[in-house]
Amino acid sequence: MRNAIRWVGRSLRSVWAVAIWGASGEWVLKLAGPSNGGDIIALRAVLTTTAIAGAYYVLVPHRTSASSASVDDNVKLFGAVFAGVYAALYTRFASQWGYLANVYGFIDDAFILHLAAKESFAGAVSSSCARSS
Repeated sequence: MRNAIRWVGRSLRSVWAVAIWGASGEWVLKLAGPSNGGDIIALRAVLTTTAIAGAYYVLVPHRTSASSASVDDNVKLFGAVFAGVYAALYTRFASQWGYLANVYGFIDDAFILHLAAKESFAGAVSSSCARSS
């Protein structure tokens, strides 16, 4: 019985992970290669917004009229979700670049101050230089 429960738990986690991976557009990063610029962020934001809006329209019952008020509400919803997703993805992108800038700044400072030759810094500097080349 415990094995069955564990199997169900692992299966649900796998399904959840695949759903999030697909809806968040992480697969776009695999297709784009090393590129993770503004165009990839915008594409991922559109894909994620479409997935969220699609889930909203499937899960929440609403009228089927095509009045201008309902179209206006739909545009507002799509715009608000898109803005939130784009801001979240861009913030993540910017923080990654900030982290890389700090790492390379540390390495540069270590070489300038001759700290790269010291035993306590040598491991960090040499492993970072080996990964970047």
